[in-house]
Parts: sequence; structure tokens; C-alpha cells
Amino acid sequence: MLKVSQIAVLATGLAILPAALGHADELALNISPGLWEMTSTPHLSGDIPDNLTADQRAKLEAAMGKTMAPRRYRECMTTAKLQHAFDQPPTAAAKCDRTILVNSATEMQMQVNCTDAQGTHQMSVHVQAPGPETLTGTMNLVSTRNGKSFNILNNLEGKRVAADCGSVTNIEPIN
Repeated sequence: MLKVSQIAVLATGLAILPAALGHADELALNISPGLWEMTSTPHLSGDIPDNLTADQRAKLEAAMGKTMAPRRYRECMTTAKLQHAFDQPPTAAAKCDRTILVNSATEMQMQVNCTDAQGTHQMSVHVQAPGPETLTGTMNLVSTRNGKSFNILNNLEGKRVAADCGSVTNIEPIN
């Protein structure tokens, strides 16, 4: 089971876009490569999974029904990363169906529904990029296991701060 911090990271950022689409060459959003500052604000709700440690359960219970503190980070989005780094090979464990509803230079909407032996996962993503250096979006993930649903609604804002990434090679927290 994922730790609370891993759930928050899962719910963040620009990195989900190519991964969710499967191949970045399908991504029509006009997003410039470079150093991006992202702010992710997750909101957790629903049923707490049964298989957590006591510490994980306590942290999740404290966060449930509340908007968590925004998480700010920097990420270097290179052309190669946008095109290939997040390609997801299919797995035997999960069957996923993806529906792209809108895929334009300024907007992307999609729905991904997955089923595995443990349950179902439904993710809807809506991202708007009014220009190549800014984006806003939401990602809603509903994971259902043993009849219990856990929800993560994540609001996302991003801006490109530099054409050159400098020393940033991975995701680096700002706060």
C-alpha cells in the first residue's frame, strides 16, 4: 500500500500527463520544455483503506475531508521527458481503458478506468494550458477496493520559470 507521502506525489503534477496518455506524442498540449514550478493541492475523502499501518492510518484520518497544504516543487521538463520518459508499458495485473475527451494545444481532458484483482481505479484529468508557459488542472482519482472508495482530488497550477533547468534534474520540493 502507498504511504501518505507517496499518495500525495502520485496525485501531483505535470508528470501524470504523458503517463496517463500512454505516449507523449499523443499529447497535443502546447507546453514548453524547461524548468517548471508546480503547486499541487490534494483533497482526500472517502473510506480509508484497511491495509495501512497505524501511523499511516492516523495521518490519513487527520487529512480526510480537508484540503491538504499545497505542495510546491520544481521539475525539469525536457523535450525527451515530455516525449518518452513516462511511457507506460501495459501490465498483466491491470486492465485499463483510456478515453481522451479533448486533446488540443490548450486543453486536455481524459478518463482512465482500470481494473485489477484488488479493485477498480477511475481517474479523470482536465488540464488547461492557455499558453506554453502556464497550466492549471484537476485530477480526480477514485480507488475502490473491497467495496470502499478512497478519493483524491488534486488541483494543479504550473508555470515555466526558465528555459534552462540548471541543476534540477528530477522533482525537487520547494516547501
